[in-house]
Amino acid sequence: MYHIAEASLAHLEDVNARLAETYLELQKEVDSLHAELKVSQNLERMSVIQEMISVSCIRIDALFSSC
Repeated sequence: MYHIAEASLAHLEDVNARLAETYLELQKEVDSLHAELKVSQNLERMSVIQEMISVSCIRIDALFSSC
């Protein structure tokens, strides 16, 4: 019985580590897009960047609401 609990705990730790890694990757992407948005003068490109930020934020929300 303890082996099942230990295996579940190990799996949970792996899932949490992957979630944290995915979150950090998405956050870096959003930070990079924000930085690009600050320097962009092209209105069309700015719109695309804002859409990309929105999609990344939705992915972050989905990542944590599925837990």
